[in-house]
Amino acid sequence: MGTATAISPRPRLSNDFVVEMKRTRIMESAARVAYEVGIEGAKLSILVREASVARKTFYEIFDGKDDCMEQTLSWVGERAHHAMVEAQAARAIGHTARVRHALDALLGFVAEHPSLAGFYLLHGPTVNLSTFEAAQESFGKLLAPLDFEEPGRELIVGGIAQVLRHHFLKNPEADPRLLKAGLTDFIASFVADSAPQAVAA
Repeated sequence: MGTATAISPRPRLSNDFVVEMKRTRIMESAARVAYEVGIEGAKLSILVREASVARKTFYEIFDGKDDCMEQTLSWVGERAHHAMVEAQAARAIGHTARVRHALDALLGFVAEHPSLAGFYLLHGPTVNLSTFEAAQESFGKLLAPLDFEEPGRELIVGGIAQVLRHHFLKNPEADPRLLKAGLTDFIASFVADSAPQAVAA
C-alpha cells in the first residue's frame, strides 16, 4: 500500500490583511448605500449588515459613521486617481495622449464602479469638502493641458465633474464612456480659446 500524501495546512492570512479586507468591504458597502439612499439614510445598522460585519468589528476599524464616510471618500478618490495614473504610464506618449488616456481611465472607472463614483460625485462635498477639493486638484493635474494653471485647470475639472454628476442624476443607466467625445472637445476648447470663452461655450 502506498503512503498517504500529507496535506499541507492552508497558510494563515495575516491579521492586517484580514482587517484591510474588512475595511474595504465596509467602504464598498458604505459608498453603495450612501449612493442609493443618501448620507442621512445610510444608517450604521444598514452599513454593517450590507458589509456582513459585526458592529464591534466596524468600531475596531472606524471611529464612527462620519469617519467611515470620510475614509471612503478618500479611498474612492485614490482608486480613481491610481487608475488614471496607470493608464498614462502604460500607454501615453506626449501630453495630449496622456490627457486622453486619463479621461479614458476616469470614464472607465465610473462605468465599472458606478456606486463608488456616484457616491464620490454626489456626496463628496458634503462628506468632507477639503478632501474632495484636494482630490479635484490632483485630478486636474492629470486632465488639464500641461501649461494650464488655475483657474483654467479648476474649470476643466469642475466642468467634467458637473457633466458626470448630471449623468448620475439624470441618466445613471447610460454608459458614461459615451460622454468621452463631448468631454474631449470641452478640454480641447481650453487650448483653442481663453478660459472665459470656453466656459461660455
